[in-house]
Amino acid sequence: MFQFQDRHGVRPRVQQRCRAVERHLRPDLPVPAEQESVDPHQSAYPVTLDLDFGANTTFDEVDLDEYTDSGTNPRVQTFDLRRWDAATGAWVTFASRADGIGHDLAVTGFGSITTTRLQLALTSKIATEVYTPT
Repeated sequence: MFQFQDRHGVRPRVQQRCRAVERHLRPDLPVPAEQESVDPHQSAYPVTLDLDFGANTTFDEVDLDEYTDSGTNPRVQTFDLRRWDAATGAWVTFASRADGIGHDLAVTGFGSITTTRLQLALTSKIATEVYTPT
């Protein structure tokens, strides 16, 4: 779904959290009672992608590209970008958007960030789209 363009020669390890998408890959799994009235496609959010740079890396722009070739519609409505704070052992949000990703989005305006890890958290989908992991 997303292509991360690496301008610093770092080959990040991308880890997608499987628990968030497992229910969509295995629709035969029982739905917990507390989720029965929730849209199963929306309940998978946030879906996160974690990038581990392996060393401190400084950036002031994040380029995202949602797969929209071959007639695929954009699906992401809202997302957060988070940096890893080693001192607290927690993710810290440094940018949020509510107007989707689409094709060739450059996220800027957050200043310079130095971190060892970056997380993209997809927090909701466009209401008319169906979640289909690609």
